[in-house]
Order: sequence, then structure tokens, then C-alpha cells
Amino acid sequence: MQSNLSLVLSTYLFIDYITNTSILLLVQWFSITFSVSLPTFIASCVVQGEQRFDRLLVLRLVTQGSYILSIIFLIVLGLTSLQQILYAYVLSAVFASTFSLLIGWARVGSIRFRTPACIRELFHFGKYSVGTTSSSNLFGTSNTYIINFMIGPEALAVYNLGQRLIELVEIPLRSFAATGMPELSAAYNQENKKQVISIMKRYTGLITVALVSVCLGAILFADVAIGIIGGSKYLATETANILRTLMIISLLYPLDRFFALTLDAIHQPKINFIKVLIMLAASVTVTFLGIYTTGSVYAVAVVVPTLIGVEIGYWGLNRYSPFALKSILQTGYLDTLQLVEDYRLKLFRRKN
Repeated sequence: MQSNLSLVLSTYLFIDYITNTSILLLVQWFSITFSVSLPTFIASCVVQGEQRFDRLLVLRLVTQGSYILSIIFLIVLGLTSLQQILYAYVLSAVFASTFSLLIGWARVGSIRFRTPACIRELFHFGKYSVGTTSSSNLFGTSNTYIINFMIGPEALAVYNLGQRLIELVEIPLRSFAATGMPELSAAYNQENKKQVISIMKRYTGLITVALVSVCLGAILFADVAIGIIGGSKYLATETANILRTLMIISLLYPLDRFFALTLDAIHQPKINFIKVLIMLAASVTVTFLGIYTTGSVYAVAVVVPTLIGVEIGYWGLNRYSPFALKSILQTGYLDTLQLVEDYRLKLFRRKN
């Protein structure tokens, strides 16, 4: 919290020298929103570790619900400038954090049980996980800044619209990650290597197999989706093809996400940190060179960084317990067949 406050104060010294609006907003608001939402984040980690997903749902409803109500209130009053929306976002984060503290889910009282050994362990783990999170955020925004500066806001709008529909993949991935992390940690604490890898393969395989149908639908109906969300003006642009390319690349997302999740669960956050740094460097390099040589936003939709992440994650997990990549797809396929069969039997029993 103190480091964030220092960052906030120091960045204000350079505000007069920043002309780009997006960078200015990032400098002004990132540390503030991070600080005020910290209790909610801690509470989310606690209830997720306890597998109390009902409480996790309540936290999400409080956070998102208060923000949506704030926006509706601003619309009614006719106050919908960007600055006022940012105020609403910060206030909703403060409200959710206050709720987390008052209800006790943030476990502030646990601080009195801290020990030097526990603090050291958390620090050594956290220095990599925080670095991974920060680098991941840069990984997600670096393309935006490169496109904006090299090609312009029109190309950025085209890319962002295609990118937005990738949330169809990200939302279930985040949900399964929240469910899978406690299982992976429990298996690791029991020193059951086979169970750790088995859980990882089950989640990764099932999601990958499920994504195949989603990707096929996106490839076939990309123009329809872009037309509905962005309007007819985007149909003559590269947006639909960018969406198709990103959806194909997204088939690797479950591998990358659950490899990273499992590495954290087996206390190997350093590998994740190094992996994300390499992915970030590869993404920036490939995007910059691609746009520089082609002048097209297509250069951004490349698979290289994701492939690097999968390879490094696979290498890290194989050091812990060897397994074959193809076994993940085999597990996913067999588990999918089993789920379909179980559902069919349930329907049969209800009819009889």
C-alpha cells in the first residue's frame, strides 16, 4: 500500500509532460484503483482458497453491481464524462473493499498471527507472482499502445473489437481457474504428484475440447458477430479475420493458463515470472516488427508468444512430474464422452 502511494505521488510530477490521453489516465488512476481494491482482492483469494464460491459470487455481485448502479445513476443525472465514470469505478471499488472488511472475509485480524518465517515465505512467493501479474497486464496492453502509436486509433478500434469477443474464452477460463486452484493446491500439499497432473489434465483437456466448437462457430459467424457488436462500418475491415485468427490461437489458452496455474500451485512462481517476461518480449518484438514491415494490424494476431508460454510451462511441469502433451487432449476427449454419457443417462432416468 505504501509503495502504491509513493507511486501515485511520484507520477503526478510528470503529468504535465504526458500528452497521450490513455497513458495519462493510466498514470493517474492505476495505483489508486489498485490500492482501494486490495481488500476485495484479498477477500477473493481467501474465499477461493476455502472453496466458498458462494461468497466469491457475492463479492463479484457487490463489486460489479455497485459499479453498474453507479453508471445508471450517472446516466439518469446526465453525467457521463470519462472522468465521472472513473470516479464511479473508484467509489464502487471502495464500497466493495469496505464490504469485504466489515464482513470479515478479508481476514484483517489474521495479521496478528504472522510470523517472520511466514512473511519471508509470502514475500519470496509474492515477489514473483506480483511480477507475473504486472507483466501479464503489460502483455495485454502493449499491443494496444504499439498499434495506437504506429498505425493510429482507427486500426486500434478494429483490433479492439476483434479482441473484445475473446472474452467468450476468457470468462469460462477464469471461472475454471478459480475452481481448479484449490484442488491443485490440496493435491500438492498431500504430495500427490500424479493427482496434481491428473487435475491439471482434466481441466485443460475438457476446456480445450469444449473450445473447439466455440472456435468453429466464431470462424463461421465472425462477420455476423462483428456486425451486431460493431455495426456495418466494421464489416469492410480486417476485424472479422482478426477475430477468426485470435479464436484459433485461443485453443492454446487453456494449456497456457492451467500450466501457469499448476506451476503456482506447486510453488514454482519464478518459472511463471520468467515465462511471462519472455512472452512479453516476444509479443512486443513480433508486433513491432510485423507492423513496421507490413503496416497492417494483422501482424498483431500472431501465435508466437502463446506458443512460447505453453512450451515453458510444459517444461516446468515436466521437471515436477513427466507427462505427454497428447495425453491432455486424450483425457479431455474421454472426460467429454463420459459427461455426455452421464447426461444422457440422467435424461433417460427422468423419462422413466
